[in-house]
Amino acid sequence: MEMFMKNQFTVIWITLSSITLMAQKQGIATHFEELGTPFGGCGVPTELVESEHFVALNVFNRPNTQGQSDFTRPLKGADTVLMGEFQNGKNCGRWVKVSILDDCKGGSNSGILGETPCKGVWTADKFNKAELFMVITDACGDNNAWCREIQKHLDLHTSSLNQFEIEGEKVGTMYPLAFNNRKIEWEYVDAPNYQGDIKIHFMQNSQRYWGAIVITNLPNGIHGVEQKINNQWVKLDMNSDMGQSYLLKSYNSPITVRVYDADDDLLNNGREYQFDNICFD
Repeated sequence: MEMFMKNQFTVIWITLSSITLMAQKQGIATHFEELGTPFGGCGVPTELVESEHFVALNVFNRPNTQGQSDFTRPLKGADTVLMGEFQNGKNCGRWVKVSILDDCKGGSNSGILGETPCKGVWTADKFNKAELFMVITDACGDNNAWCREIQKHLDLHTSSLNQFEIEGEKVGTMYPLAFNNRKIEWEYVDAPNYQGDIKIHFMQNSQRYWGAIVITNLPNGIHGVEQKINNQWVKLDMNSDMGQSYLLKSYNSPITVRVYDADDDLLNNGREYQFDNICFD
C-alpha cells in the first residue's frame, strides 16, 4: 500500500465570507526548513499539508528550567504546568494570521537558554505589518530559548518568509538579509477561503488491527474524534501528541467516525464519516 491511503470527503462545500479573529498574541519568530520524516509533529506528512505556508508551535513553556531533563510527551499531571502553545497537539490543524514586526539588527540570536532573544536593537523596516495565513502542522520541542522560553514563539516555514504581503502585495525578499529573527503578532483564525470537507487518511504503518488515522483540511482545528462502535459513540485516543492523528478502537468495516473542532463543537453538525478498513497485515 502507499504510505497514506486516502478516503476523501468533498460532498459539502463551505465558503467562509469572513474570518473570525481571536485574541492577538505577541512573540518572536524563527524559521525551519521542512517537516520531519515521515511526518511532522501533528502527524501529517508534507504532501498532505493543505498549504505550503505552515508553522510549528512550542511544546513547552519552560523559562528558568535549564537544569531539568525533558519530560515525557504528551505532558501529563504536574508536568502540564510546563505546557506550551502546542497544547499536547490540541492546536494542530488550526490556522494563524501572522504579522511581521521589528527585525533584530546588529546582534546575534544564539537561542541559548536564559539569554536575551536579541543582542542587537529591535528595528522597524518596510516589512513591518506584512501578513500571511499559515497552518499549524508541527511542534517546536528543541532545547533552545526559542522553543522553551518564549511563550508565543512561532517557527515559520523558511520558504514562506518571502511570501508575506501588505494589502495583497508581496513585500519582497525578507529572508535572509532582513530576518535575523523578528518580533511578530499573531492570532488564531478560521481557515481562510475554506472549501470542501475534511480528508481522512490511514497513517504509515497502519495494519489490520492497529489503525491510526490522520485528518486534514480542517476548517477550525481538531479537538477530538469519536468512533461508532455497537451503535455507541466512543472517544478515540490521540496518537501520542500528534494532534491530527487518532487511534481506532474497532477495525471492522465500515468504520464510522465524527470529529470535534477547536471550539469543541461537532464538525458539520455531527456529520458521520464512513470508510472501509483497507489496512492489511
